[in-house]
Amino acid sequence: MEKNKKGKKIKTQISEIPSCENNNEFIIMNEKETKGYCVNKFDNGDIYLGYNINNSRNHHGFYSYFKNSETNESRYYLGQWKSNLRHGFGTYLWSKQFHDFENSNFKAFTGNFVEDNFQRGTFLSKEGNNYFVYHGNFEGTNIKKGNNCFYYSANLEKLIYGKFEKNKFIKGYVALFSDEGIIKEFHKYNIDMDENNVTHIKKLMSDFRNIIMSEDYFGIIFNVFKNAIKFKDNYLNDINAINTYKYEEFLDICKSYKKITIFNDIENIF
Repeated sequence: MEKNKKGKKIKTQISEIPSCENNNEFIIMNEKETKGYCVNKFDNGDIYLGYNINNSRNHHGFYSYFKNSETNESRYYLGQWKSNLRHGFGTYLWSKQFHDFENSNFKAFTGNFVEDNFQRGTFLSKEGNNYFVYHGNFEGTNIKKGNNCFYYSANLEKLIYGKFEKNKFIKGYVALFSDEGIIKEFHKYNIDMDENNVTHIKKLMSDFRNIIMSEDYFGIIFNVFKNAIKFKDNYLNDINAINTYKYEEFLDICKSYKKITIFNDIENIF
């Protein structure tokens, strides 16, 4: 049990997950606002599982967008919210094939959001056995732009570091790695190479590759979203047995965006 500002005890853990429209047991009520965790099913087919304040998405939660019948693309967001907008840290994933890991293709952005737009973060793409990672700044949604950006092709062992504009590499450095992680080729692109800075750049690029190779970040993202989707589907398919879904499991799903650490792991090398 917790206490509100007036010292009265409030109920914060129960065995069922209500809908946002009818969540009298689950919300915390006071004179100013209504808040709590709940499930919201929208008329357009979207579904939200997470925290609400006055029927507005805030703090953190999982959002499943209705599948686009024209593109056959599924989209999901897991992370922080502010006034119904993706705002703060989170991960946005979209996919046309999201089954078992080996047979799934997906793209994901994980990092900072500002009023629904990508800001600085890590973009990951899995296309069959081809894996790509971009880390840096964005403009709007999914437009790569800025300095100090990385682009890595795992299959080619090719790493680019430098400046991007409108999804294009403008200038910087290109490194090719051996299977052992050693730089075997190093080139400049549209830039005067400062020999005094080469050692630093090479170390930065090697550190980036080492982080990418140190964890199965693609697998982590896949499993976090697979668990959230499974929980959502079980809820919808078994709504008459809602008492079987416990608050603790629901809360774990809402907070599971914290398990995706690739963005912060890379930022730490700067």
